[in-house]
Amino acid sequence: MYLLVTTPRFILGCDVESGKVDVLASGSRYYGLTWSPSGEELAITHAGYEGDLADLGDYAMADVAYVTVGDRRSWPFLNSPHQALWIDDRHILVMNTGRNAVASLDTRNMSVRQARYDAAIWDVHDKSGASGSHYNSVYFDGTFVYLVAHNFSRKAFIVKAEWPSLEFVERHPIPHATGVHNLWIDDLGRWIVCDSNAGGLIDARGGSQLWSCGGQGFTRGLAASERLIFVGNSQVASRGQRDFSESGIWVLDRQSFALCNYLFLGSFGDVHEVRIADEPDACHRQSPLRKAALSNFEHWRVERQRNVLMAATTGLPDRASWQSRFGWIVSRDGVFVASSDGIALMTHRSDASTRDSRICAKLHVLSWHTAHHAALVTRYAGPGDQRMYAAIFQLDESHRLVASIWLHDGEWRCLASKPLDSTVTWHDEGARRELMVCLETRGSELIVRADGKAVLQVQDAALSDGLNGVRILGDTIGLSDFEVVT
Repeated sequence: MYLLVTTPRFILGCDVESGKVDVLASGSRYYGLTWSPSGEELAITHAGYEGDLADLGDYAMADVAYVTVGDRRSWPFLNSPHQALWIDDRHILVMNTGRNAVASLDTRNMSVRQARYDAAIWDVHDKSGASGSHYNSVYFDGTFVYLVAHNFSRKAFIVKAEWPSLEFVERHPIPHATGVHNLWIDDLGRWIVCDSNAGGLIDARGGSQLWSCGGQGFTRGLAASERLIFVGNSQVASRGQRDFSESGIWVLDRQSFALCNYLFLGSFGDVHEVRIADEPDACHRQSPLRKAALSNFEHWRVERQRNVLMAATTGLPDRASWQSRFGWIVSRDGVFVASSDGIALMTHRSDASTRDSRICAKLHVLSWHTAHHAALVTRYAGPGDQRMYAAIFQLDESHRLVASIWLHDGEWRCLASKPLDSTVTWHDEGARRELMVCLETRGSELIVRADGKAVLQVQDAALSDGLNGVRILGDTIGLSDFEVVT
């Protein structure tokens, strides 16, 4: 029997008989993992954000999570997503946890419909004062969907809703439990959930304990074969240690809930999800996953190898002419980007600071991400990410390209901003869009050009001279074909 397990940074495969663990993929913030009824296509949720979630501003920046379906990627409609379940031929239900909602994704066109069952818009930090419920898990019995609410320090509960309307039917409080995950309604009608904080399994309707791990960890992730139950186990650790704390799987007898075995996976971090891949999984009502669906992981390894080799051999464009000032700029399919959600800055080497100059580059939109941007920089004085003019190119919520001129002289300040899509012509190159952009300085005048047209023009004399360069935030908007004229 073969299990699939997700942790914050890894997707693992585990052979139950031998205990052998395969690292199928590594990346950022995995959680939900599900597949089509035919078993031919795998879907995974990705949080897409690496920062802290200390306040509502952080949550707004984290509104960039997405789902991959096979080799396709949805638009970023999720915030801190948790469990996902492929319901029928077309639809995947995803717990949009940060948004205190459940989302139904239509896999044909990646369109989304969402439902809420509370007044809160966000699961925490809601400005209205309403309390979010932190919906984290979903179960489908063929007629109704059941949505599990962690509910923080308050009594956990389960919402029963109609499918496909997602209309509310009723709410079931879970006696004596907070912070629960997962749901499996078994053949005896028991509503089995992970009593995560207490480290065990309970019947959600009566509150009775079915099994306890004896205080050995935090239970989350649930799967069941004909004979066995598999429960994910995470080492109790501080938030900063959860990415690489110890991971394991408890193996129980399905009839008696007696402990049969413990599978130690390694220090891969908190267990988020557990699925049986090669046999029917009673907890998720899914057919086995076809081996061909796992081929994407092999493609990922090959692609990762190729990208690392390319980045190592390409590096910065013309090292004799460019100098890294902050962070790391890397090559991605011939386009220079920063690491995911990282900031990177490099400047063009010159014998002396310049006053009047022009820097141009080809701008590439690799995917739709409103938080990322790429910028042309002039009159850079530093140190680090300080003292410069920057012509920033970024997508807004309507996916329009916006150009803006910013000054950093102790703090960032926007001097001008303008949407560009109505005045420029994009060039499509496969799945990405390309556009030539320039930043010119003439005395106190700064001019931004796109597609050969002057689109922004301001007067500012705060910085009189300095170096030209490029500044990039994230890996979804990049630059190439640099030209500097001084």
